[in-house]
Amino acid sequence: MIRLGIRVRAVDAEVAYARLEPILAAGFEQVEDGEHVEFVVYGEDRQIKFPELVSVSRQPIADGWQTAWHEHLAPVTVGAITIRPPWLPGPGLVVDPGETFGLASHPTTKLCLELLQELPLTPLADWGCGCGVLSVAAKHLGFEPVVGIELDPGAVAMAVKNGIDAHVGDIVAEPLWARTVVANLTAGLIASFTEGPSEPVTLLTSGLIAHQADVALSAFGPLGFVERERRERDGWAAVLLETA
Repeated sequence: MIRLGIRVRAVDAEVAYARLEPILAAGFEQVEDGEHVEFVVYGEDRQIKFPELVSVSRQPIADGWQTAWHEHLAPVTVGAITIRPPWLPGPGLVVDPGETFGLASHPTTKLCLELLQELPLTPLADWGCGCGVLSVAAKHLGFEPVVGIELDPGAVAMAVKNGIDAHVGDIVAEPLWARTVVANLTAGLIASFTEGPSEPVTLLTSGLIAHQADVALSAFGPLGFVERERRERDGWAAVLLETA
C-alpha cells in the first residue's frame, strides 16, 4: 500500500482533475501550497503520465494509513451548519468519517451544504452519500425522510452508524428519486444517467469542476430537467436543476 501524490501546477489543477477522474473517484485528498496542487490517493502503485504532470511521489504506508488523515480534520461551518468529527469537542453536527476520505471540507460538499439550507423541506435522497455528511445535515435541517445510496459497503456502514437510512446500490443503474435529490458525484457518473423521474424533483448536482458544469444540464436536460441556478467555489461548481 502506498501514498501516491500527483503534483501539478495550480493553474492546471482543473485539467489534471479531469484527466485523473477515474483514479480520484474512489476518494482523494487535495493539498495546495499556492503554486502547486497535489492530488493524493492511497492504494496500489500505478503509472501516472499526462502533459500537465509536475511530479509523482510514492510513499509506503504503515498500518493505520486508512485513518492517518484524521489528524488534519477540523470543524467545517457553512451557514448555520457546522460539521465536526467525534474526537473534536465543540458545537456542531457530529459525523464519523471512518475510513472514507474527507468530511465536509471539499468545495463541492460546502456548495451542497449551502444550497440545502435554501431549499424547501421535503423527502430527500442522497446519491453517493459516503459516510453521510449531507444526509446528516439534511436531517438536521428538517428534510424527512432522508435515504442515502452508496456503492461502497464500508461507507454505507459508516452512514448507518451516523444515523442515516443508507443502502448499498448503484444509483446510475437504478436511480432512487425523491422530491429533493442531492448528487455530489463525479462528472463521469452524472453524464451516465439515462432514466428520469416520474414525479417533480429538485436535483442538486455537484462534484463538478467549474468548466464541467454544463455536464449536469447535458445529462439531465433530456430527462426533463431545466437549470435553475449555478454556483462556484474555489474552481468547483454545483448546479441546481428542477423538472420542467
